[in-house]
Amino acid sequence: METVSRWSDHLKRDGFRPSTGQGGPALVDNLRLLRPALVLLGRRLPQGDCFELLARIRMNKETADLPIIFICDQEDETDQVVAFRLGANDVVTKTVSLRILSARIRLQLRLGRPDPAFPLRFPERFLQVGDLLLDFWGHQAILAGAPLPLTPSEFLLLALLAQNHGNSVSRKEMAAALGKPEETGPLRRIDSHIKALRQKLGNCQLVQTVQRKGYRINPEISCDTTTH
Repeated sequence: METVSRWSDHLKRDGFRPSTGQGGPALVDNLRLLRPALVLLGRRLPQGDCFELLARIRMNKETADLPIIFICDQEDETDQVVAFRLGANDVVTKTVSLRILSARIRLQLRLGRPDPAFPLRFPERFLQVGDLLLDFWGHQAILAGAPLPLTPSEFLLLALLAQNHGNSVSRKEMAAALGKPEETGPLRRIDSHIKALRQKLGNCQLVQTVQRKGYRINPEISCDTTTH
Protein backbone atom coordinates (compact mmCIF):
# COMPACT_ATOMS: atom_id res chain seq x y z
CA MET A 1 0.00 0.00 0.00
CA GLU A 2 2.97 2.30 0.61
CA THR A 3 3.95 1.96 -3.05
CA VAL A 4 0.38 2.72 -4.18
CA SER A 5 0.23 5.83 -1.99
CA ARG A 6 3.64 7.05 -3.20
CA TRP A 7 2.69 6.53 -6.86
CA SER A 8 -0.69 8.20 -6.35
CA ASP A 9 0.92 11.27 -4.77
CA HIS A 10 3.44 11.52 -7.61
CA LEU A 11 0.78 11.17 -10.32
CA LYS A 12 -1.29 13.91 -8.70
CA ARG A 13 1.71 16.22 -8.68
CA ASP A 14 2.33 15.32 -12.32
CA GLY A 15 -1.12 16.41 -13.42
CA PHE A 16 -3.04 13.12 -13.32
CA ARG A 17 -6.17 12.35 -11.30
CA PRO A 18 -5.56 8.83 -9.95
CA SER A 19 -8.07 6.75 -7.99
CA THR A 20 -7.44 3.41 -6.28
CA GLY A 21 -9.46 0.20 -6.13
CA GLN A 22 -9.23 -3.13 -4.32
CA GLY A 23 -9.80 -5.48 -7.25
CA GLY A 24 -12.34 -8.24 -6.74
CA PRO A 25 -15.45 -9.23 -8.73
CA ALA A 26 -16.79 -5.66 -8.90
CA LEU A 27 -13.70 -4.21 -10.56
CA VAL A 28 -14.89 -4.59 -14.16
CA ASP A 29 -18.28 -3.09 -13.30
CA ASN A 30 -16.52 -0.16 -11.62
CA LEU A 31 -14.36 0.39 -14.68
CA ARG A 32 -17.44 0.34 -16.91
CA LEU A 33 -18.98 3.09 -14.80
CA LEU A 34 -15.87 5.21 -14.19
CA ARG A 35 -14.33 4.83 -17.67
CA PRO A 36 -10.77 5.75 -16.59
CA ALA A 37 -8.26 6.78 -19.23
CA LEU A 38 -5.84 4.03 -18.13
CA VAL A 39 -5.58 1.16 -15.63
CA LEU A 40 -2.54 0.31 -13.48
CA LEU A 41 -3.06 -3.34 -12.49
CA GLY A 42 -0.84 -4.83 -9.78
CA ARG A 43 0.44 -8.41 -9.57
CA ARG A 44 -0.60 -8.57 -5.91
CA LEU A 45 -4.19 -7.57 -5.31
CA PRO A 46 -6.04 -7.47 -1.98
CA GLN A 47 -8.95 -9.21 -3.70
CA GLY A 48 -9.08 -11.49 -6.73
CA ASP A 49 -6.55 -12.85 -9.20
CA CYS A 50 -4.72 -10.24 -11.27
CA PHE A 51 -4.53 -12.39 -14.41
CA GLU A 52 -8.23 -13.25 -14.27
CA LEU A 53 -9.07 -9.57 -13.82
CA LEU A 54 -6.86 -8.62 -16.76
CA ALA A 55 -8.61 -11.17 -18.97
CA ARG A 56 -12.06 -10.03 -17.82
CA ILE A 57 -11.25 -6.41 -18.60
CA ARG A 58 -10.17 -7.37 -22.11
CA MET A 59 -13.12 -9.69 -22.76
CA ASN A 60 -15.75 -7.13 -21.73
CA LYS A 61 -16.68 -5.06 -24.78
CA GLU A 62 -17.14 -1.92 -22.65
CA THR A 63 -13.63 -2.09 -21.14
CA ALA A 64 -11.71 -3.93 -23.87
CA ASP A 65 -10.07 -0.77 -25.20
CA LEU A 66 -8.75 0.52 -21.86
CA PRO A 67 -4.95 0.89 -21.86
CA ILE A 68 -3.53 -1.37 -19.12
CA ILE A 69 -0.08 -1.19 -17.54
CA PHE A 70 0.63 -4.34 -15.56
CA ILE A 71 2.82 -4.01 -12.45
CA CYS A 72 5.08 -6.97 -11.56
CA ASP A 73 6.74 -7.41 -8.18
CA GLN A 74 10.10 -8.03 -9.85
CA GLU A 75 11.71 -8.90 -13.20
CA ASP A 76 9.76 -12.15 -13.57
CA GLU A 77 9.68 -12.98 -17.28
CA THR A 78 6.89 -15.53 -16.94
CA ASP A 79 4.57 -13.01 -15.26
CA GLN A 80 5.42 -10.50 -17.98
CA VAL A 81 4.72 -12.98 -20.79
CA VAL A 82 1.38 -13.97 -19.24
CA ALA A 83 0.40 -10.32 -18.80
CA PHE A 84 1.22 -9.46 -22.41
CA ARG A 85 -0.60 -12.53 -23.72
CA LEU A 86 -3.70 -11.60 -21.75
CA GLY A 87 -3.70 -8.14 -23.29
CA ALA A 88 -1.57 -5.79 -21.19
CA ASN A 89 -0.28 -2.82 -23.18
CA ASP A 90 2.86 -2.45 -21.08
CA VAL A 91 4.57 -4.05 -18.08
CA VAL A 92 6.62 -2.33 -15.36
CA THR A 93 8.05 -3.41 -12.01
CA LYS A 94 7.54 -1.80 -8.62
CA THR A 95 11.10 -0.45 -8.85
CA VAL A 96 10.33 1.70 -11.91
CA SER A 97 11.23 5.36 -11.43
CA LEU A 98 8.28 7.69 -11.03
CA ARG A 99 9.38 9.84 -13.97
CA ILE A 100 9.55 6.77 -16.23
CA LEU A 101 6.14 5.63 -14.98
CA SER A 102 4.60 8.98 -15.92
CA ALA A 103 6.27 8.83 -19.34
CA ARG A 104 4.96 5.33 -20.01
CA ILE A 105 1.46 6.34 -18.92
CA ARG A 106 1.53 9.31 -21.32
CA LEU A 107 2.73 7.03 -24.13
CA GLN A 108 -0.18 4.63 -23.62
CA LEU A 109 -2.64 7.50 -23.44
CA ARG A 110 -1.37 8.72 -26.81
CA LEU A 111 -1.63 5.27 -28.33
CA GLY A 112 -4.91 4.43 -26.59
CA ARG A 113 -5.96 1.60 -28.88
CA PRO A 114 -7.38 -1.85 -28.17
CA ASP A 115 -5.23 -4.88 -28.87
CA PRO A 116 -6.73 -6.38 -32.07
CA ALA A 117 -4.79 -9.64 -31.66
CA PHE A 118 -6.33 -10.50 -28.28
CA PRO A 119 -9.45 -12.29 -29.64
CA LEU A 120 -7.17 -14.38 -31.85
CA ARG A 121 -4.96 -15.45 -28.94
CA PHE A 122 -7.75 -16.44 -26.55
CA PRO A 123 -11.04 -16.60 -28.52
CA GLU A 124 -12.75 -18.67 -25.79
CA ARG A 125 -12.50 -18.88 -22.02
CA PHE A 126 -12.31 -22.71 -21.86
CA LEU A 127 -10.44 -25.38 -23.79
CA GLN A 128 -11.28 -29.06 -23.29
CA VAL A 129 -8.76 -31.74 -24.31
CA GLY A 130 -9.79 -35.19 -23.14
CA ASP A 131 -10.06 -35.11 -19.34
CA LEU A 132 -8.18 -31.79 -19.18
CA LEU A 133 -10.07 -28.50 -18.93
CA LEU A 134 -8.19 -25.19 -19.20
CA ASP A 135 -9.73 -21.96 -17.90
CA PHE A 136 -7.78 -19.08 -19.52
CA TRP A 137 -9.62 -16.39 -17.58
CA GLY A 138 -8.96 -18.02 -14.24
CA HIS A 139 -5.51 -19.28 -15.26
CA GLN A 140 -6.56 -22.70 -13.97
CA ALA A 141 -6.13 -26.28 -15.19
CA ILE A 142 -8.65 -28.93 -14.09
CA LEU A 143 -7.95 -32.63 -14.65
CA ALA A 144 -10.92 -34.99 -14.43
CA GLY A 145 -12.67 -32.50 -12.16
CA ALA A 146 -9.71 -31.80 -9.85
CA PRO A 147 -7.81 -28.47 -9.97
CA LEU A 148 -4.07 -28.74 -10.60
CA PRO A 149 -1.74 -26.52 -8.49
CA LEU A 150 0.35 -25.29 -11.43
CA THR A 151 2.93 -22.53 -11.54
CA PRO A 152 2.52 -19.85 -14.26
CA SER A 153 5.23 -21.55 -16.35
CA GLU A 154 3.60 -24.97 -16.03
CA PHE A 155 0.21 -23.55 -16.99
CA LEU A 156 1.66 -21.83 -20.07
CA LEU A 157 3.37 -25.01 -21.24
CA LEU A 158 0.31 -27.17 -20.61
CA ALA A 159 -1.85 -24.64 -22.48
CA LEU A 160 0.59 -24.63 -25.41
CA LEU A 161 0.46 -28.42 -25.62
CA ALA A 162 -3.33 -28.46 -25.37
CA GLN A 163 -3.74 -25.80 -28.07
CA ASN A 164 -1.76 -27.98 -30.48
CA HIS A 165 -4.39 -30.74 -30.27
CA GLY A 166 -2.08 -33.72 -29.86
CA ASN A 167 0.66 -32.54 -32.22
CA SER A 168 4.22 -32.40 -30.91
CA VAL A 169 5.66 -29.12 -29.64
CA SER A 170 9.43 -28.61 -29.64
CA ARG A 171 11.40 -27.49 -26.61
CA LYS A 172 12.43 -24.37 -28.55
CA GLU A 173 8.77 -23.48 -29.08
CA MET A 174 8.14 -24.00 -25.37
CA ALA A 175 11.10 -21.80 -24.45
CA ALA A 176 9.76 -19.11 -26.78
CA ALA A 177 6.35 -19.34 -25.07
CA LEU A 178 8.07 -18.56 -21.77
CA GLY A 179 9.79 -15.54 -23.33
CA LYS A 180 13.31 -17.02 -23.65
CA PRO A 181 13.59 -18.22 -27.26
CA GLU A 182 17.31 -17.72 -27.91
CA GLU A 183 18.89 -19.11 -24.76
CA THR A 184 20.16 -22.68 -24.31
CA GLY A 185 19.60 -22.83 -20.54
CA PRO A 186 15.81 -22.55 -20.79
CA LEU A 187 15.76 -25.53 -23.18
CA ARG A 188 17.11 -27.71 -20.38
CA ARG A 189 14.71 -26.11 -17.93
CA ILE A 190 11.79 -27.11 -20.16
CA ASP A 191 12.48 -30.73 -19.24
CA SER A 192 12.43 -29.74 -15.55
CA HIS A 193 9.09 -27.96 -16.02
CA ILE A 194 7.65 -31.02 -17.79
CA LYS A 195 8.95 -33.32 -15.04
CA ALA A 196 7.27 -31.16 -12.39
CA LEU A 197 4.10 -31.02 -14.48
CA ARG A 198 4.00 -34.81 -14.80
CA GLN A 199 4.39 -35.18 -11.04
CA LYS A 200 1.32 -33.00 -10.54
CA LEU A 201 -0.56 -35.08 -13.11
CA GLY A 202 0.17 -38.16 -11.00
CA ASN A 203 -0.15 -41.50 -12.79
CA CYS A 204 -1.92 -39.91 -15.74
CA GLN A 205 0.26 -40.17 -18.86
CA LEU A 206 -1.36 -37.14 -20.46
CA VAL A 207 1.93 -35.45 -21.45
CA GLN A 208 4.05 -37.68 -23.65
CA THR A 209 7.59 -37.43 -24.98
CA VAL A 210 8.00 -37.46 -28.77
CA GLN A 211 11.53 -38.62 -29.56
CA ARG A 212 13.70 -35.95 -31.26
CA LYS A 213 10.67 -33.64 -31.52
CA GLY A 214 9.52 -32.55 -28.06
CA TYR A 215 6.30 -33.20 -26.18
CA ARG A 216 2.62 -33.60 -26.90
CA ILE A 217 -0.69 -34.19 -25.15
CA ASN A 218 -2.51 -37.43 -25.86
CA PRO A 219 -6.23 -36.52 -25.66
CA GLU A 220 -7.17 -40.21 -25.71
CA ILE A 221 -5.64 -40.82 -22.26
CA SER A 222 -8.21 -41.23 -19.50
CA CYS A 223 -7.24 -39.76 -16.14
CA ASP A 224 -8.57 -40.70 -12.71
CA THR A 225 -8.39 -37.96 -10.08
CA THR A 226 -7.78 -40.57 -7.37
CA THR A 227 -4.35 -41.35 -8.91
CA HIS A 228 -2.78 -37.91 -8.56
